[in-house]
Amino acid sequence: PVQGFANPGTWNTRAYWGRRDVWYKTYTDEPTEVKAVHGRASWSWRTRLALRETVLAQTEPGGGRGLVLALLMGDRSELSYDALDLVRRGSLAHSLALSGLHVGFIVGLGAGLAWAVGWVAPGLYMWLPRPKWAILLAAPLVAGYLWLGQGAPSLVRASVMFGAWGVLLWQGRSQVLLDGLFWAVLVLVCMDPLCVYDLGVQLSVTAVAGLIVLGRTLAAGWQRLGAFLPRWLLPVRYALGVMGVSALANVVLLPLVTANFGFASPHLYLNALWLPLLGLGVLPLALVGVLGWLLPGANAVGALGFGAAARLAETMFAGLSWLDGQGWLEEILVLRPLWPQAFGYWLLLGALVLAWAGYKRFWPV
Repeated sequence: PVQGFANPGTWNTRAYWGRRDVWYKTYTDEPTEVKAVHGRASWSWRTRLALRETVLAQTEPGGGRGLVLALLMGDRSELSYDALDLVRRGSLAHSLALSGLHVGFIVGLGAGLAWAVGWVAPGLYMWLPRPKWAILLAAPLVAGYLWLGQGAPSLVRASVMFGAWGVLLWQGRSQVLLDGLFWAVLVLVCMDPLCVYDLGVQLSVTAVAGLIVLGRTLAAGWQRLGAFLPRWLLPVRYALGVMGVSALANVVLLPLVTANFGFASPHLYLNALWLPLLGLGVLPLALVGVLGWLLPGANAVGALGFGAAARLAETMFAGLSWLDGQGWLEEILVLRPLWPQAFGYWLLLGALVLAWAGYKRFWPV
């Protein structure tokens, strides 16, 4: 075992890998040494490897290729440290970890297909309402994305949450977001009781709970504000909505982020541009590439999709590099809070929610 780099109360690498039943570290001081792995990989693994090789063959080296692989397969091996550092300092690191954000994009595709079903054959809505069509069409997409992402723990969590909400919605219970979250947490804890110590679980559950509670509290005021905006300003409203959701998530996560990483990024505004480009551009184009790779005789479509996705992602990284060159991606180093401070912070947020709810009861807005 390797000792050192001890930092009590913060990230514990040995515990992280121990929870994954990994108890050894291997390393070499000969960079040219070749290690051979014997055995035959499964069909599933070979298929993903073939897809990865296709992406590498049809895209240019760089951050764009790395972002496409990260979004599709959770493979960040093609992303340089400098690229990862730019994303981190831009408050965009959550967009690289396959999680609820990406599952949300996939579910959005399912909702789009449900809308298309009604447009082609409106009578189908008499048999099954559109929300249930969305669940029905999104479920195989989420399952396929879970397989493609190699069953990453964060992706499993997000898929379980989608499943919990989907089952409740299928039963006609559409306004039970917290119930769905509790069911998902119960399933996760039953699957792996030690997951409560996993930082990824803590971040995802806390962020979703905060968005549900704070989002519901502020939704009415946001809708009233949007009603005053003219139609041609709808893109502005959408951008502000994305930035608002990111701001709420980061407000709730502030104690966890600062305690574990020791810094806070003030550049939440970048999410308003980065996330739409990711969810409406890079990921759909990459999925077009996967579709072209799967269908016989559609290699040209696959190459077009992968190439366009990588070029768009490369442009996004170029934008971050330009901002960094102007000195606009600086981060704020902060003191790590102790648990009583974190508890008091969340207690104050809860008190504000209750106060606002009481205000709306007596003074409707």
